Amino acid sequence: MSDQPSSQNALQISQNYPVPLSPPLPLISKNMELARAMSASSKSSLFTLSRNDVVYEDQWLIVVNKPQGIYCETVLESVPKLLAESGLEGKAPEIHLANRLDRDTSGVMIITKSHKVAAKLVKAFTDHKVSKTYIACCIGSAPKWERITVKSGHGRSKFGAWRVYAASDVGRSLPGGSVVRDMETSFEILSINGQGCFREPSEFRIDDDKILVVEEKAVIIDGDAKKDEILVIARPRSGRTHQIRLHCQYLGISIRGDVKYEGVYECKGTTYEGHELHAESMSLDHPITGLPILFRAPLPSWANQNGLEFKCHDYLLEMALLSEGLTQVVIPVAALVGLAFALLQWFLVSRVKVSYGSSDGNDYKDKLIPGEEEEGIDNFSVTLKCAEIQNAISEGATSFLYTEYRYLSIFMGVFGVVIFLFLGSVKGFSTQSEPCTYNTGNMCKPALANAFFTTVAFLLGALTSVISGFLGMKIATYANARTTLEARKGVGKAFITAFRSGAVMGFLLAANGLLVLYITINLFKLYYGDDWEGLYESITGYGLGGSSMALFGRVGGGIYTKAADVGADLVGKVERNIPEDDPRNPAVIADNVGDNVGDIAGMGSDLFGSYAEATCAALFVASISSFGITHDYTAMSYPLIISSMGIVVCLITTLFATDLFEIKIASEVEPSLKRQLIISTVLMTAGIAVVTFVALPSEFTMFSFGTNKTVKNWYLFFCVSIGLWAGLVIGYTTEYYTSNAYSPVQDVADSCRTGAATNVIFGLALGYKSVIIPVFAIAFAIYVSFSLAAMYGIAVAALGMLSTIATGLAIDAYGPISDNAGGIAEMAGMSHEIRERTDALDAAGNTTAAIGKGFAIGSAALVSLALFGAYVSRAGIETVDVLTPKVFIGLLVGAMLPYWFSAMTMKSVGSAALKMVEEVRRQFNTIPGLMEGTAKPDYATCVKISTDASLREMIPPGALVMLTPLIAGTFFGVETLAGILAGSLVSGVQVAISASNTGGAWDNAKKYIEAGNSEHAKSLGPKGSDPHKAAVIGDTIGDPLKDTSGPSLNILIKLMAVESLVFAPFFAAHGGLLFKWL
Repeated sequence: MSDQPSSQNALQISQNYPVPLSPPLPLISKNMELARAMSASSKSSLFTLSRNDVVYEDQWLIVVNKPQGIYCETVLESVPKLLAESGLEGKAPEIHLANRLDRDTSGVMIITKSHKVAAKLVKAFTDHKVSKTYIACCIGSAPKWERITVKSGHGRSKFGAWRVYAASDVGRSLPGGSVVRDMETSFEILSINGQGCFREPSEFRIDDDKILVVEEKAVIIDGDAKKDEILVIARPRSGRTHQIRLHCQYLGISIRGDVKYEGVYECKGTTYEGHELHAESMSLDHPITGLPILFRAPLPSWANQNGLEFKCHDYLLEMALLSEGLTQVVIPVAALVGLAFALLQWFLVSRVKVSYGSSDGNDYKDKLIPGEEEEGIDNFSVTLKCAEIQNAISEGATSFLYTEYRYLSIFMGVFGVVIFLFLGSVKGFSTQSEPCTYNTGNMCKPALANAFFTTVAFLLGALTSVISGFLGMKIATYANARTTLEARKGVGKAFITAFRSGAVMGFLLAANGLLVLYITINLFKLYYGDDWEGLYESITGYGLGGSSMALFGRVGGGIYTKAADVGADLVGKVERNIPEDDPRNPAVIADNVGDNVGDIAGMGSDLFGSYAEATCAALFVASISSFGITHDYTAMSYPLIISSMGIVVCLITTLFATDLFEIKIASEVEPSLKRQLIISTVLMTAGIAVVTFVALPSEFTMFSFGTNKTVKNWYLFFCVSIGLWAGLVIGYTTEYYTSNAYSPVQDVADSCRTGAATNVIFGLALGYKSVIIPVFAIAFAIYVSFSLAAMYGIAVAALGMLSTIATGLAIDAYGPISDNAGGIAEMAGMSHEIRERTDALDAAGNTTAAIGKGFAIGSAALVSLALFGAYVSRAGIETVDVLTPKVFIGLLVGAMLPYWFSAMTMKSVGSAALKMVEEVRRQFNTIPGLMEGTAKPDYATCVKISTDASLREMIPPGALVMLTPLIAGTFFGVETLAGILAGSLVSGVQVAISASNTGGAWDNAKKYIEAGNSEHAKSLGPKGSDPHKAAVIGDTIGDPLKDTSGPSLNILIKLMAVESLVFAPFFAAHGGLLFKWL
């Protein structure tokens, strides 16, 4: 650079004008620029814009990749012809250029299709709401900085040259009347001489940027100094491309080929026809939809030298540390590890061998007699009796589920057709591609394709749910007798067998759900390609299928088990004063079968539905946010990676119960189960931190009701962790109100002194009071999660609650297995000591089952809210205004639905129980010798009553839940349906908590009296006393509350939300028929 003032500078000094700090145009530039202009004019006259040049297009914008050496006006003039060739010439007559690139700068150029959009973009550029990145190849001595921000003035006097001015000169006048304006550009070095991307974005600190405020002339660079090739990324705050060129010149690294600003035009035998500056990307909020959009042009050849396209593009995207390839490996491997661990636990359980109907030891299927040494307190015939009972329970449960699944297969087929017809009709069964709803400018797959793949996903979700429940039932019935027989060796052996059996179910369900969803997504991607919006919208059908099967499984199984339980208790305990699970009771087999089809199969389908819906909600919200728009597969898979980490954490946690700590006495069982929850929560918190920081970029945006929220990766760590710990708080609060170790249940037991009425009053009060802390915990989790990451935060918070689902299911399944084991011991006439051991296992299972119900309710609330938010977005609802009549009537109806549903399920249990009581009474009265134990009861008739009643009675509640969104959305519109979803969520959560905890408290109050482990408990007993009979009545009333209505309400609020989301396109297009007619 020359430091001698030119005549222009002298004139400016004499008239007190600001003095430029960059040199004037080199003399050679005039001739070079003239030659380049003539060449560009020739090239532009032959130029025609093609579809290959289009980066993005929608009905409002078209974004193109402008070639080097072509004038902007030429590109603009080519647009109408391009639109005409696409058959769109009549749709966008008002063509405007939104951002201007100089002749030799290539890259992103935005063209608007209407005056309105053009005006909005002008304002966005003026307000600095558009982020731009440029890549430049510069020549000069390698800088000492890696990042730098240059702040200066710039201006163009009447002499016509853009020059750099001091920052303090901003606002001063120049010759000709123009003024000095500020300009600011941030630079980062990407490579030097082809060696680049030497630091990851996460390694930079905020204070790494050097800030250079220009006040003096630049340091003169020795012309003979080494000339390095320096690839930089530039982020101009304002202005056009000339400011980047000026600042590069000022820094002594002029852009190659930029003769105006001292750039070399010949290098290593090559003559450059233009400067090497490329508008690489531009990001802004869409002027119409408000969604964040990122336009990125392919890198030019000069930026691809030495593989810089791969290295630098990843750098610019600030991608996560975990690569897409590694993500594709981690998820299925974690699922396969879970399946392998489940098989290992099953193998260890199967080593407890017994034999029924064969003593030769060759028939492995029937082997049930322990080969090891036992205490010798039971004879061989009693052991065979265990096998006989186990076989009867297994056959009864299998028969019921086969019958139930035959009914449900018809439902799956019919509802699958409904999904296809409703969604296919959104665009009149068109096979033409449609403009994307969220990823505006891109074309998405036809609505007919979405209808088909949503239907397939629904069927896959339903099938996975059915398999999860069925496998859980099979392992439970396989393990119950083995647990009974292991109890002869001690409570520790029995505990390990029961817990390992529960772990088989937990890991099978968690791994199976993850693997099927992963495979489904990847298979769907073969068709959808880059249409991630359509892909993950269709995946929501997976959650719908899982939850719909869970509803019928929970309701049907709940009616089955509680009808048998109520009948057995009322006649057996209250009227005949015989022990629980006494083999003389005709309903005892049906009762034990019910534990497996309700508490195992139904519960397994329920929690699988929660997992599927939470994952689908998170995936859908992510797909319409920056993860989906930028096609960041690893970040999109964050929910699946959390589940993968959960499997690993739960595997480690299980070892603490089965291998690292030995149970020696009965009092250690419950602490061991609770320790599982604490260990898994602590380990998972650390796991969430690892997953969050390797799977997510440091910063991204999330869709939030038409706007976009900037989110940092550590925000999501807190969202998931808060969900995880809030679940633990809810679980332990549930335990406090339902465990007979604490005062609330003891107070309920004490109220039995004065009869069943006061017991009922105290139990209801306890249930209502138990709602308080869980609701506050849920509210806190919602507020924090939404504040940090909008609806996506709530979805991953729900996933956090379910991240340790394998351990939670193992504990939940352990309870019914232990309960069955106790029943088998009683029916087989085994010793009182063994019954005490199984009772200890059962009592611990009841407490931890209550904790599991708390997790299920809390996660259901968060999942439903996330699905509600996704539905509102997909249906195009800007705000849900409760003062609008359409919304308010929906709120009232929605709040009523949980009561209607509960009434139907409780009445179903009551009706079935009535028939069961009559049948049990009939058998006691008509079968001679039944009470004396010399005659065998007719178990099959009681099993048939429960089976027929459950299959018949599960249909009306299921229809209520499945039809409500369809009717409301079709006839009353999306806003009324939004009100229904909100009302059912708020009401359903509280009714579910109250019902579950009331029933649990009555159950454990009864057990508290029966156990007689304290002076207070002994004063209320023994079994058969008036307080005990009052407690049994309370327990009987609570049975349908805690095992049918309460758990099913979780599914009601989730299922209605996910169903509304799946059908949202149809409701938005054709819904509200009644209001349209009126």
